[in-house]
Amino acid sequence: MFLRMFSSYVGILFFFYLNYFYFIPQLYFRKRYILFVIALIMMFLILDNLPTMIFAHWNGFFQEVKPVGGPLFHPSDIGPPREANKKPIRLPENIFFQFFLIVFISLLLRVSMRLKETETEKLKSEVAYLKAQINPHFLFNVLNSIYALTISKSAEAPDAVLRISSLMRYLTNDSSKDFVPVNDELS
Repeated sequence: MFLRMFSSYVGILFFFYLNYFYFIPQLYFRKRYILFVIALIMMFLILDNLPTMIFAHWNGFFQEVKPVGGPLFHPSDIGPPREANKKPIRLPENIFFQFFLIVFISLLLRVSMRLKETETEKLKSEVAYLKAQINPHFLFNVLNSIYALTISKSAEAPDAVLRISSLMRYLTNDSSKDFVPVNDELS
């Protein structure tokens, strides 16, 4: 019984990861919905029948052996009498519900992850667009200021040229990094 349940859970876990990492990205996101549904049906049939196929030859192997000439009272006989051909009432193993719950959860996780990735890419492209707009304006304003300093033959002109060169170096080299030390940002 333990091995059968364990193999069922391993199969369900295998299906979750297969669905999450392969079926959803390769079939669902590429709009191959018919293949996606066929793959899900095939996986359902495999998961539903695999434990039975694996443990079919072990049915009698793990059953309890009752003594032939044993006592008249056995612990399993406790309870109301029932007819010999009726099995005890059990909750059905609802693999259909488990299967589609796994499909739904894995699809939900994958779609939410894809939305986050799309949102991150959108933010990165917006920041790059803003940088592309701001940098030319900033550069031309600073160059205008330096030009005005050189016309008036100010002593601050060489320092301004050095500052603008260090700022341009920072903008071209360091601003594309994800993390920049505060000292580099302030200097």
